[in-house]
Amino acid sequence: GQYTNVLSLLNVGASGSRTPTVTVKLTVIQKIPEVVINPTLTDSMTLLVNWSFLDPYKTSTDVGDVIQVYKDGQIRGSATLQEQGSFFYARITIYGDASDEDGLLDFVVWDASSSTAFTPIPFTTSTAITFKANTTRGVLSNPEILLVDDDTFQFRGLIFVDSTNINGVNNANGIQDGLTWETAFERLEDGIAVANSADTIWVAQGTYYPTINNDRNTSYVVDNNIAIIGGFQNTMTNINERTGNDETIISGNVGLAISNGDNSYHVMKTTGTDILIDQVTFASGFADGGGDDDNGACLFNTGSVTLKDCKMEDGEATNKGSLIYNNGNLILNGGEFIIPAINSISNLHNETGSTITIQQNVSIRKE
Repeated sequence: GQYTNVLSLLNVGASGSRTPTVTVKLTVIQKIPEVVINPTLTDSMTLLVNWSFLDPYKTSTDVGDVIQVYKDGQIRGSATLQEQGSFFYARITIYGDASDEDGLLDFVVWDASSSTAFTPIPFTTSTAITFKANTTRGVLSNPEILLVDDDTFQFRGLIFVDSTNINGVNNANGIQDGLTWETAFERLEDGIAVANSADTIWVAQGTYYPTINNDRNTSYVVDNNIAIIGGFQNTMTNINERTGNDETIISGNVGLAISNGDNSYHVMKTTGTDILIDQVTFASGFADGGGDDDNGACLFNTGSVTLKDCKMEDGEATNKGSLIYNNGNLILNGGEFIIPAINSISNLHNETGSTITIQQNVSIRKE
């Protein structure tokens, strides 16, 4: 901070003593702490972190910035930010002992140019980083993601969903915790339920329904800024491995397969901000109810959402938006939108004062 003091200068001359005063401002700049690891800590793990990789976040970081790791107030590891291609990363060796196992780690990110520390956003269960000896968390193709926005930062959690993991069949212990492909949630709504702000959900190929109870009032509801990424095989470790051939479908066909009349009124409702839906097919919503339930069969948006390379088909609405009803901010970044043969008042409906922005080529055609 800044401090002000008065400095007295004593001057003794032929005419006697004078004591002029000068006001002095001192600015004390924080210093990045030196790293001295306790030599008794013989266990270690490796953590690979990317800064804002594949995320449109503003960053204040640059090469030379430092991330430091603490446990119980004691420094356990440090690394300097490096650059590779279009992203920044840091590889950190973190030290501990048996008493640290599964314990939460604390992080400090330093802006080297100003010697100031960013403020961490408190960790939650799905985004916490814990100490696990003799492990590596994150690889270059699939690192932990650190989101840096102005002077704050947080880790982005990654949640896995795979419809083939019925009752946890893909692992020996019958687990569905969303932490790996092997222990993925079977149902997408379970992944959405545990997702915190800035988390990302990877969804394997397959068809997903918002309910198993044939309840037309049930939709996927996204109310915070998460990303839902489809198009994966359940062995992929890198988002760039997707080919576009492994379709992830979210369907409103929750009743009889041969009838649309008992489908969900809306396949998905989005109310949060900065939502990303990537390579997901929306299908078979039937908005024929009262109030808002006659609008937006595939997507009913009152928030801020980006649809990237998504597809919409087989939606019907008795009022507005057989595919989309937008009363917020919507960005279409590529994708295909198939208008039903049955005429609706509108198919991609935008309310007055709302915005639809097209960033890449979008295909709109009739069945």
